[in-house]
Amino acid sequence: MKSFLKKIIFKTYQLALPIIKKIYLLSDSIRYKSKKQSNVLYAFYNLEVCAPTFDIVKFLVLAEQERVKSKCKSMHVIIVPEKKNRFTQKAIKKTKGTTYGDVFDSLEWRLRNILVPCCWHMPSCKEITVCGSQEEALALEASVVKFSFPKNNTIRYPRRFYLVSHLIEGMKKSKLPSIKATAQAKTYINNWIIKNAGDRKIITITLREYELYPERNSSLKDWGKFARDLDLNKYFPVILRDTDKSFDDIPKELTSLTIFNEAVWNIELRAALYELSYLNMSVPNGPHTLFTMNKKTRYIMIKFVTESVKYSSREFFESMGMNYGEDLPWATTLQKCVWEDDNYEIIKGSFDEMCQKIEGYNKRNRQTTLEKSNDY
Repeated sequence: MKSFLKKIIFKTYQLALPIIKKIYLLSDSIRYKSKKQSNVLYAFYNLEVCAPTFDIVKFLVLAEQERVKSKCKSMHVIIVPEKKNRFTQKAIKKTKGTTYGDVFDSLEWRLRNILVPCCWHMPSCKEITVCGSQEEALALEASVVKFSFPKNNTIRYPRRFYLVSHLIEGMKKSKLPSIKATAQAKTYINNWIIKNAGDRKIITITLREYELYPERNSSLKDWGKFARDLDLNKYFPVILRDTDKSFDDIPKELTSLTIFNEAVWNIELRAALYELSYLNMSVPNGPHTLFTMNKKTRYIMIKFVTESVKYSSREFFESMGMNYGEDLPWATTLQKCVWEDDNYEIIKGSFDEMCQKIEGYNKRNRQTTLEKSNDY
């Protein structure tokens, strides 16, 4: 009898299923038509005006600040394509000797391997959409977006929002948020450190070896000498080469040093390495935003200015609201900018000074922990 009733119920359900589906579809179309999402901040990174670079990390920090202010539960990053490849054409003019196809492929690569993975380092980011056209982004903006960033920004009339001046302005409103390395990546990197460095302190050296504006590049001779002169019983230097050069032959200046290419090709591993290292050292480059926008890292950024390059000059940074010789305004006491060139003496002196600061900081923390434990 029970078996017969089950068959009747199942048969009835099968016959009614098409009708049930239609009812649900009709209900959803009515319920969600033009329904604005009140608990999600939509952050629009529009490639019409925004560069396909690590600048997106600074954008994410400012978007997170707005998310907190708006009391939204999560962030949804929308990456919007440019109109008629305007940015691509601009990039071709800057990169002489390349074809449209070369630059377009490079920008597509950056979209998949820089922009998207960087977003996951803001913990509140729960979704990323890469739109296929500006029209798609417009439809999304019109249909579901209640809270957006940048404020008063539209797809038709976009503006970039990730300059140092924007961050300084944001600091006047509230404390800047921080990105964070992902848990799984930290597990992998911690295992790598145990296997390769043991108890030694990791010192990362991130190199710039790029063909565009080569005067901003790292001095391989000076960085190589510094790495080899470290007390290798105490420190473990790790070289992160420029992505474009990581498969090239190792320059003589870097022979015998540990080169960690896996972290170069995976942003999550790179961010985790920076967060778990004793100290990160670099000249300004794209990846430096993964440690300059992370409050848990320690770093020294040397050769902060290059006068021959407009957007790296002292005049440019002062126009952004900084004064000569200053650290980044949101930096911690264990995060330092050095405005002199990256010669050996400057590198070594800056390193020694920072190590003294770190050890003093660690000693104070141990003392505080001991005092608290004695209270019980």
